[in-house]
Amino acid sequence: MEPELKARNEGPITIYLNDTFIKDLQSQNIFINITTELEQFLKDTNQIDQVYHDEKLISCGSWAGRLGELACEDFLMIIRAIKPRLSQIIGVNHEDYDQLLQSIPDEMNEHKTSFIHHRFWVQKLFSV
Repeated sequence: MEPELKARNEGPITIYLNDTFIKDLQSQNIFINITTELEQFLKDTNQIDQVYHDEKLISCGSWAGRLGELACEDFLMIIRAIKPRLSQIIGVNHEDYDQLLQSIPDEMNEHKTSFIHHRFWVQKLFSV
């Protein structure tokens, strides 16, 4: 499963932190839209007969049950892991950054935030 980095129905803090994260990745020439190219990458190997692609909307927050809580926590773990870099970029100390993160679960519940995940599976070419 490959997630899209841009969420759907984000609240203001989630937008701010996630967009800053995405811009930082792009500034380092990190390709963030792999999901748009992955099917062609697989086909270009010339070892694949068929590529299948499925999209799954993963909702974040307690409003979406246990899976939603885990999805929210996953997002928070990523944003926490890059705290040194992101806090410096947005110009806040670590304590203020942590306060921003504390509001994200409520924000995700209020706005019903979700991420699209892409699943790819293939059938290899059969050679005789």
